[in-house]
Amino acid sequence: MTMIDHPYEAQIPGSIFYIPDDVLLNARVCDLGLNIENTPYPQQSKKLLSELKRVGLSHIKPKFYLADEWFCPSGSASIAIPYWLTHPRLRRLEKSMIGYVEGSTPKDFMKLLRHEMGHCFEHAYKLSKRSDWKAVFGNPSAPYDTDNYVWNPKSKDYVIHLPDGYAQSHPEEDFAETFAVWLDPQSKWKSVYKNWQGALKKLHFVGRLVSECALVKPKKISYKTTANAARSKKNIERFVSSTHEDAELITFQHLKNTVFA
Repeated sequence: MTMIDHPYEAQIPGSIFYIPDDVLLNARVCDLGLNIENTPYPQQSKKLLSELKRVGLSHIKPKFYLADEWFCPSGSASIAIPYWLTHPRLRRLEKSMIGYVEGSTPKDFMKLLRHEMGHCFEHAYKLSKRSDWKAVFGNPSAPYDTDNYVWNPKSKDYVIHLPDGYAQSHPEEDFAETFAVWLDPQSKWKSVYKNWQGALKKLHFVGRLVSECALVKPKKISYKTTANAARSKKNIERFVSSTHEDAELITFQHLKNTVFA
């Protein structure tokens, strides 16, 4: 994946560029002064809102915030964006640790936004409680382990959107993936999935849900957040070496005093 070179980098304080990896990993997230405006969020979020308006879902305006990974809190219409996308130094660190940066290109960022928006839509209208939703996507109370699931790459009952057959991991993820494909104006899903009976049925069902919900405001929308990076006192990663077992959390002020003394 190519790292994002977005126009906000010039506005970011450059001091953490020079902090060694082992020191930076022990820094508290809340001390890094990260700002969601330094992600691709300003452009891509507007694009998402435009897509929602196009299909009539103007009643839901998701709240974006920084957290430790991509997700939508349970029951909420908020979208968590990984804090490490806010700074090129953190993106490089993330890539060095796990080999890739999820959402590091505008295209992938948008795919993830649409997916999480599917969860927001479901939460706002409590769709998974409906009997017709369950008939199409399954039991939302099914065991939830999106890190360990078996998927069939030849199945035509699920759309293909995020990697590793993610739609097959859980009924709620299936819905979010189907919504993401349906919402994307460039997906050409009617022709792409015309011979995929199971997936096509789900896509048409999502379309009917959107048409129905576009006429009604949700009774109450929650915008709760969890794992909020702005309040997190966790360090990026605790040292695992036995020689650093007792290392204390390092505040950003201490980092500057240590590195730039």
